Amino acid sequence: MDNELFIQKHQAYFLQTLEKLVSIQSICKNQAQIDQAVDFICQLCKNLFPCQIKIIKTKGSPVILGELNAKANAKKSILFYGHYDVMPAEDVKNWKTDPFKLTLRNGRLYGRGAGDNKGQLLGVIFGLYVYQQLHHGFPCNIKLLIEGEEEKGSLHLQSTVHDLSAAELKEIQTVFVIDGSFNFAGQHVLRLGNRGLLGFEITLTTNKTDAHSGNYGNILANPVLEFYKILSKIYNFAENKVKIPYFYDGIRRVTQDEENILHKLPAVSFKRIIN
Repeated sequence: MDNELFIQKHQAYFLQTLEKLVSIQSICKNQAQIDQAVDFICQLCKNLFPCQIKIIKTKGSPVILGELNAKANAKKSILFYGHYDVMPAEDVKNWKTDPFKLTLRNGRLYGRGAGDNKGQLLGVIFGLYVYQQLHHGFPCNIKLLIEGEEEKGSLHLQSTVHDLSAAELKEIQTVFVIDGSFNFAGQHVLRLGNRGLLGFEITLTTNKTDAHSGNYGNILANPVLEFYKILSKIYNFAENKVKIPYFYDGIRRVTQDEENILHKLPAVSFKRIIN
C-alpha cells in the first residue's frame, strides 16, 4: 500500500484525534487541561509506536520527551520540536464557531490550536506513524520534544534542553521546528532557520512634569524625536542597515541566487527588506 492509500484509509481516525486534542483547552493557566493534553499526547504516542515517553516536570507546564528508536545500527538522530499549549480564545462571541470544537468550513478546519500547533504536531506524529507502518521502522533515531509554554515565551525550555543535553539529547544532529505553515500561495514551506527575538522596554523622560503640547510644543524636547535621534545613531533607516560596529562580523552575505529566490516569493502586503 502506498502513502496516499494508507492516509485515506486512516484519515477519519486522524481527524477524530485532532478533534479530541483541539477540544482540550490547554491554556497555560488551566493546569487541569494542560495535564489532560499531556496525558492525551503520551497515550497517543504509546498507541502508535514502540517508544519511550518521559514527562519532564518544570516550574511551569511539563515537557514531553518521546524516543522512537530506529533500526539497528542507526547512527543519526533527529529531533522534532513542537508545543501543545494554545492561546486563550479571547472574546468567544467573535468566533463563528466554538473555538474548542474542530469545525470544517469552506474547505478549512477551524479550532484553537488547529494551526498553532496541535495540527502541525499531529501532522508530524501521524506522518511518522505512516512511514513506520509502510517501511517497518525508521532510518534514524527520532525524538520528540513537546513543550507546554510556547505561547507564553517558552519560559523553561532553555533550562530543560540544557539539562537534557548531556544525555537524552546528546546525539541530536538536526532539529525540525514543527510550528510552520503554508505560504501565501498555499504551498508547503520548509524553513532553513529561525529568527531570534529580544524584547525590552525603554522609558524616555524629557521633563519632570506633564506639559501641554499647545503651550510648549516646539519649545520643550519631544521624547519621540529624541528617541529617533538615538535610533539614528545605531541604525541607518535609508539603507536599512545597523550602524553598530562589528554587528555584521561573521554573517555571510546573501548571494545573488538567494536574493533572486527571495524575490520570487509570493507577494505580500508589506515591504520586503533584503540586506
